[in-house]
Amino acid sequence: MGDGGNAWVTVSVTDSAGVICAVHGAVDRDTRRAVTRDLVAALTVSPHPAVMIIDLTAVAFVTAAVLHALDEVAAACSDRHIPLRLVATTGAWSTEVLRKYPAHGNLSVFDTVAAALASDQPPRGLFFDPALSPVAGVSARQGHTEQAAVDAEMWASRRAILALFHRRLRDDMATLIAPDFSALADEQLVLSALATIAIRLADACDVRIYDSATRSLPLVRQRGLPRSVIGQAATLDVTAGSAVTAAARTGEPVLVDDVATSPLFTDQPTREVLLAAGTRAMHCYPLHDDHHRLRAILSLHYHTAGRHPGQQTLARYAEQALTRLAVPLTRVATGRATTGQPMVDDTAVAPTATDTPTIGVPGTP
Repeated sequence: MGDGGNAWVTVSVTDSAGVICAVHGAVDRDTRRAVTRDLVAALTVSPHPAVMIIDLTAVAFVTAAVLHALDEVAAACSDRHIPLRLVATTGAWSTEVLRKYPAHGNLSVFDTVAAALASDQPPRGLFFDPALSPVAGVSARQGHTEQAAVDAEMWASRRAILALFHRRLRDDMATLIAPDFSALADEQLVLSALATIAIRLADACDVRIYDSATRSLPLVRQRGLPRSVIGQAATLDVTAGSAVTAAARTGEPVLVDDVATSPLFTDQPTREVLLAAGTRAMHCYPLHDDHHRLRAILSLHYHTAGRHPGQQTLARYAEQALTRLAVPLTRVATGRATTGQPMVDDTAVAPTATDTPTIGVPGTP
């Protein structure tokens, strides 16, 4: 729907007139208003919605700002007498925020969209407990307010740091690993800085983090990508056929110099989507920590086929910047840091004349 920067909403309508809204990206103070606007607007896609389901399973990062969005959407649904249900994966960041900072109302939380559609009874209540006492309600509001203040401070600090280094990042990609930047940067700032630099080199770019719990690659940062591309692959399973997932499985860069002819896109609907968006070359770089565990994938999109300068250097700096972070990019259901174990694949890796790893798919010319 609307452009929320690093957060967006995709909407679908079921045969039974249920409206399903999948939220993607990072929901924080910077993106909360756009996400709220899109969720409320989704109530109008069907004349008489039987139920509205907000699916948070594709959300890569949230703060307590998501509670403000849900409060506003819940009020809009209540005014229209439309049941509202949430879907959130146990152990995910979104679930932990909902569990730690309760809000008010009567909202059911489910593990899957199918369960939310099939049942009228809440299988688990993370918040919006109808039995919430007035005393507990006061405590919940205080926790909500305190966390909102913390989120606001973190957001303001992150924006200030990025603004301080913005010109340096655009002019010199080595700023990504400069000691003064590294001393101030957290994971969200590094991802934003990476996208800021990447869009200077490429016509579009995206960053995905690797979630080892689900073996998936949710999109958390992008610049220049049209909605058609984002909607096609907001979250990728590592077993799917694409340049991004091949890079994740092999642990080596996958450099597609011509999307139109690459065997990696044979029989894949992604080829036509990318070509329609103007992407002729797509170069994907896996980013590892110092134990060679996969942390993220950086993808650079170009409107002209072939290789382009600066991309290998940026990938190397990005990997170093992420390695230096004390806090990991993703969390698994147990609450431990993602281990990102190396994956095995039958895709062969072959060096070129310039020693840049490229991918050769067995059984193709």
